[in-house]
Amino acid sequence: MKKRSQAEIAEALPPLPYHLALCDYLKRREPGQWQRFASPKLQSDYRKSARLSLLKSSSRLERKSRPDIYAVADQVKAALKLDVPVTLYQGTAGSNISPATLFMPKEAQVICAAARFEMLTEAELAAQLGHELAHYWLYTFAGGEFLTAARMLEAMAGEPHAEFSHLESARRFQLYTEIYADRASLLVAGELSVAVSCLAKLQTGSKQLSPENCLKEAEERVIATKSAVKQAKENLRLAEGRYKGGLAT
Repeated sequence: MKKRSQAEIAEALPPLPYHLALCDYLKRREPGQWQRFASPKLQSDYRKSARLSLLKSSSRLERKSRPDIYAVADQVKAALKLDVPVTLYQGTAGSNISPATLFMPKEAQVICAAARFEMLTEAELAAQLGHELAHYWLYTFAGGEFLTAARMLEAMAGEPHAEFSHLESARRFQLYTEIYADRASLLVAGELSVAVSCLAKLQTGSKQLSPENCLKEAEERVIATKSAVKQAKENLRLAEGRYKGGLAT
């Protein structure tokens, strides 16, 4: 892994424009709610609840039982200049849990399925852990503003009478957070093929995948999506024309 300074990492992994824009919007439009979700009490309550949920749904992966995974985690932590302890957890039997990071102040807790990691090469494992630890990196940016936004959006989207705008904002914020983490995965891996192979293996559970084919298929999906969006816009334009024509008569 290439050694970088903390300033270089911050420059390579800035929050995405959507993160910045939505945080600014929430602070301006919902200052009271923003202060509430940023308050130490609410953060403390969240940590207690999250830790309890973690202990119920997973078990701690001890360093002495999997020194190989912890060795890679230590390398990734050093590469991202994270000066916090990393603790790995694995889902309980039959949970089929996906990798994730539970944010705690001054502590990164990564939930993983150790058995699924067995299909990854060491470089791919580093890429995946880079993805997970990027969540911690993002949530410590700007005094934790993006963590506050994430929790606020999650709560708003979970309300029984949530508006579509709340649901879509929460979905997009999470989507851009995963894109941000994928960029960190690439930064750690140093090679696009490694980052893609890691992602494809974990999503499909198959070792027999070609990164080149995965990228080709992704490009085809992008082209097909753009075509579908273009057609939908054209259909909408035609429908609006017929509607206005009907009103005119």
